[in-house]
Amino acid sequence: MQCFTLARPTAALRYHDLPGNGTPLIMLHGLGCASSFDYPRLLAEPALAGRRALLVDLPGFGFSDKPADFSYDTHAQAQALCEWITRLDLARFDLFGHSMGGSVAIELATLLPERVRRLVVAEPNLDSGGGSFSRALAAWDEREYVER
Repeated sequence: MQCFTLARPTAALRYHDLPGNGTPLIMLHGLGCASSFDYPRLLAEPALAGRRALLVDLPGFGFSDKPADFSYDTHAQAQALCEWITRLDLARFDLFGHSMGGSVAIELATLLPERVRRLVVAEPNLDSGGGSFSRALAAWDEREYVER
């Protein structure tokens, strides 16, 4: 697992950079998930085997830091990814996002339209305020969430 330190907020963004050929594929996970856990098996499928893939855990999820001074909305997530992608010097990439990651992917594609070759979203939350489940979950106190 690799680590990139974000400038704003100062936080570690952790990701896997799986070597391979062709246009890199960035994969974004949904709410309560982590790309480091969700996608390695998928990349073993014949259609994706041998392709370079970047599995990033968004800020606040998986192995990435959970900074208190980060808004965690889709735009803030996309801005953090812009910083990371710029540092990696990815001129072109394909982008996949599931659920909340689909919303972040859409935001990211609007920030870097010249770099996104293909955008694929699965079950994206198209309302930036999240669904009723997401809003209710986001309102929980962190301790309450962990204890459940």
